[in-house]
Amino acid sequence: MDSVHAHQLASDLLDALQDPSRNHAVTVTQVQLDALERLVNHGVGTIRPRFEIGKNGAVADITIDLGQKGYLNLSAHVRESRNGFPPLALRIGSVRVPSKVTRWLLNRSVTALDLPPTPEARLDRFITRFVVSRPGQAVVNIQPDPELFEGLKAMAPHFSTSVDPALVRFYYNSLLDRDLRSGVGAKSFATFVNTTFRIVVQRSERRDPAAETRAALVALSMITLGPDAKNLARMVAPFDAPCVPEPSLFTLAGRTDLPKHFSLSAALSILFADRFSRAAGEWKELSDSAASGGTGFSFVDLMADRAGLRLGMAANGDLSLLREVQYGLAYVGDERLLPVAALRRLREGLSYKAFEEQYVSINDERYRQMIAQIDEELDRIPLYKATPKPDIG
Repeated sequence: MDSVHAHQLASDLLDALQDPSRNHAVTVTQVQLDALERLVNHGVGTIRPRFEIGKNGAVADITIDLGQKGYLNLSAHVRESRNGFPPLALRIGSVRVPSKVTRWLLNRSVTALDLPPTPEARLDRFITRFVVSRPGQAVVNIQPDPELFEGLKAMAPHFSTSVDPALVRFYYNSLLDRDLRSGVGAKSFATFVNTTFRIVVQRSERRDPAAETRAALVALSMITLGPDAKNLARMVAPFDAPCVPEPSLFTLAGRTDLPKHFSLSAALSILFADRFSRAAGEWKELSDSAASGGTGFSFVDLMADRAGLRLGMAANGDLSLLREVQYGLAYVGDERLLPVAALRRLREGLSYKAFEEQYVSINDERYRQMIAQIDEELDRIPLYKATPKPDIG
């Protein structure tokens, strides 16, 4: 159930941050933080977080593996505040930064944005309250500030997304126009992919091939998911996201769920680290197997996840290989996107109990062998021979 708790926390925070019209009270529990901690530990191997809600505040300790350079330890201690931005003390390695110094640095950052009113008022208006309501539970009141977010993003472009919002909008509008003109009813996802990437191939002759590919894959995900893509759209353009209508019914290998798995995994691997995107797919399947209304654990869905993940990774990789991927997608069909015959041999609909009985966990060698078999089937398709292969486990 970890993925359920982590998803609930992420959803609550995203919903609050994306609605600047009012003040939001977001409840954070230790159970949710523990779930998030395990998800990050599994998905991002170089980062080890620990979160704890205490009597008078909360602590976050993060260890970052720097490889041959060793480790970097970071710590943040947030104390309760019933009126305004909470006191925040930091520790970077052995260097301690008291809460007053942290607040001064934050104020200086906001001052550099030249936003009215004073920086103190701006921060206190953003987080208006942080209290521990009971053991293992805290409540934070947030008033989203679009101007502050956009200003900080402009000051730190190295933290911004690798996707060009204007390019995403171009491809999204092109796809939407083609979708509306093609009428109602089920539509071939492969046909939409190849018509899109014929445009990508042409534009890449005189523009950045990687930027064109990334934008096209993200736009494909948005048009495939419909309203479910609203959070994805806001990650690309937080306060200028395109309107996302009801999705058309796209099919891949005779199924309507596989285009969503395929395109979302590609988009997430572009926007985030490939390890985190892989983990998100696995945790989603485990959530489905545990939830009463879930569809069960599906290796079929995971094959679509890994196929999309590999294409997303290729968009951030070697340019010569990327051009091969572009041409492959420009002339793709169902059999060239996924090995349809192999899909029919994979198990799905496994309950959480059935999954545990056969595979124990996603760290077990039997599970890892299944993922290796899925990758071998994908390798038989020419398109994926030019793509990086994500880690297993």
